[in-house]
Amino acid sequence: MHGMQIIGAETSACGKQTFTAHNPVTGEPLPTCFHEATQAEIHQAALLADEAFDPFRAKAPNGIAAFLFAIADQLQELEQVLIERAHIETGLTVQRLTEEVLRAIHQARLYAQVVREGSWQMPRIDIGLPEAAPQGRPDLRTTLFPLGPVAVFGASSFPISMSVAGTDTISALAAACPVIVKAHPLHPGTSEILGTAISEAARQTAMPSGVFSLIHSTQPEVVRHLVQHPIIRAVAFTGTYQGGRALMEAASNREDPIPVFAEMGSLNPVFVLPEILQERAPKIAEGFVQSITRACGQLCTRPGIMVAFGGKGFDQLIEVVTEHALKAPSQVMLSESIFEACREGTDRIARTPGVLSLTPLTTGNPAEEPPARHRCLTNTCSLFQANAKTFLAQAHLQEDVFGPVAILIRCDTEEELLALARNLSGQLAATVFGTHSDLREFPGVVRELKKRVGRLVYNGFPTDITLGHAIHHGGPYPAAMFPHFSSIGTTAIYRFVRPLCLQDCPEEQLPQELQDSNPRGLWRIVDGSLSRQPLL
Repeated sequence: MHGMQIIGAETSACGKQTFTAHNPVTGEPLPTCFHEATQAEIHQAALLADEAFDPFRAKAPNGIAAFLFAIADQLQELEQVLIERAHIETGLTVQRLTEEVLRAIHQARLYAQVVREGSWQMPRIDIGLPEAAPQGRPDLRTTLFPLGPVAVFGASSFPISMSVAGTDTISALAAACPVIVKAHPLHPGTSEILGTAISEAARQTAMPSGVFSLIHSTQPEVVRHLVQHPIIRAVAFTGTYQGGRALMEAASNREDPIPVFAEMGSLNPVFVLPEILQERAPKIAEGFVQSITRACGQLCTRPGIMVAFGGKGFDQLIEVVTEHALKAPSQVMLSESIFEACREGTDRIARTPGVLSLTPLTTGNPAEEPPARHRCLTNTCSLFQANAKTFLAQAHLQEDVFGPVAILIRCDTEEELLALARNLSGQLAATVFGTHSDLREFPGVVRELKKRVGRLVYNGFPTDITLGHAIHHGGPYPAAMFPHFSSIGTTAIYRFVRPLCLQDCPEEQLPQELQDSNPRGLWRIVDGSLSRQPLL
């Protein structure tokens, strides 16, 4: 560990101020001081990214793919070192971190394949028709053009697969955009290892030196300076609503506003319809508790509410959910500040009139008598019960509490069920549990949820997100800034490109994907029809 910025192919430590990471289990500071980035270092990283942009986007698709494959190889080589460091910086289990490394490797290789195959560019051609009525038609050809240097902010709860080498970085590099990553201060050592891996992959594949940089900071003014630097053309962020709003405001206050692609979490509601509730209440209850307690509830896809009709099925649901919640072990949260925010949110729910606490409001197992700081950094599962009227009347109950916290909501009429679905804010995901008869009897629930979510899950929980071409991880505001973009999966690349239309462009000036001969054999939309054939 050197604790310095990685700026292009060099390291830098101009700043005098430093900070350290802490082990969240013991509270002890970890070895290595990390230097706070200076404005001069950010400016240098931006200049190098700007210089790298043209030569980087001029690379052949196979060259960029080779870079991404090399990143995957580096991650695989550093797997054990990454897991060991991330474990002591975050308290996440070795199993969870092993899954994260494998996910990061997979997504780098998946994007390499996407770049190499090429159809993601969606080339469109309207062949010129000089004789067409009324004034002739010019030759029009459109492809996707990279935006330019991108600033990426890593997620606190995914130190490997959504951090320095996460989807934001990999998809931006796949789009031929240089990247400057602001490392998350909760896991700076893990970030340094990942940054070193990307830098080494860039060296091995002869990428321009400014294609990647990594900076460290705990200071809000450094974040603003990076976002407002005139060379930066887009921002990617995974985190809290407050953090996403702050970045959006900083980007909007520029002379030339730029997009902030922020994924900010949500309640991810679970609706359980009557027939399936009678048939599967115990199984649904068990899965619900497993979902909200996974990774101590520190997942953007954790369901925060479950909605069902009152009656015997609901009573059984409450009984089994509470039973499993009381058995859930205490877990370490990522940091003291995250724990405190969770505790404040939990207390706010508990103080709400009409809300019943189903589990004790504790911060750990007193019988274990851990050190005070350790006790402060643990949390059990906190469950509450409310009726539909209470939930609809209290706006703060829709606020996402980051942690193992959830509210079970009882509805007495179909109108209440629909009102709950209709009054939800934008969500990343939602779940409907229902038999075929349920879904036919309550079509309004599905109809309303489709208006408000990015992913609708049937008879399952939204916690896991599978990497692939069809996954969409986003949703209407405030779950994300732009509902038509995903932050996970191969379509995440479209955040960092824009259409470029070339009119009557000479053949020798056209990029390969738009040339008459179609040398890459891509699927293209030619005069409105999908074709791989060369133009005659």
